[in-house]
Amino acid sequence: MNEKTIFKIIDSLMLKLQKEPKLEDTILLSGVPRGGTTWLMEILETLSGYKSIFEPFHRKRYPRVKLLNLPPRPYLPPHKEHKELKNYLQKILTGQVPSPKYRITPAEIYRRFTTTKVIVKFIRAN
Repeated sequence: MNEKTIFKIIDSLMLKLQKEPKLEDTILLSGVPRGGTTWLMEILETLSGYKSIFEPFHRKRYPRVKLLNLPPRPYLPPHKEHKELKNYLQKILTGQVPSPKYRITPAEIYRRFTTTKVIVKFIRAN
């Protein structure tokens, strides 16, 4: 079994067993490529009760982004409605989207099962 499959199994179980995080507890981190956002996210992950969702608009890591037919750096004008994107963002911001970026260690797996708050890191958001 490869790492990607293990991540999917762990996150699928986690999403079924944990209570849904509250939107108001979510930390949104956005920046430019090579701007230090990953480093800052890793620092914020040390906060008790938080897990991260890493680059949820990355087309290769998140198959749903391909289905939404979004460009690499999506832009949605303020007057335009995109229901599928809105639903996807709601799932991201409430921690209902599995994140492929973490290490498989017992401590990390335990943390992902017991966290109730989310840090979302974007460089592809506008």
